[in-house]
Amino acid sequence: MILPSNTVSYRAHGLPVSENLLEQDFYASGPNQKWAGDITYLRTDEGWLWSLACGHVPLLASPCHHA
Repeated sequence: MILPSNTVSYRAHGLPVSENLLEQDFYASGPNQKWAGDITYLRTDEGWLWSLACGHVPLLASPCHHA
């Protein structure tokens, strides 16, 4: 069962924040040039769990053109 939730973001933590180096430009001209990651916390009956995703941005060899 999936319960509705509220999005929570705590930005007043006082810790350093990394620069946005990609600035939404996810194109890579070769492999292993751009990596991205994200972390999320999930509240459960037993406490908080966290999930981390990290991986390279796939190389886009050529755009798709539709006729």
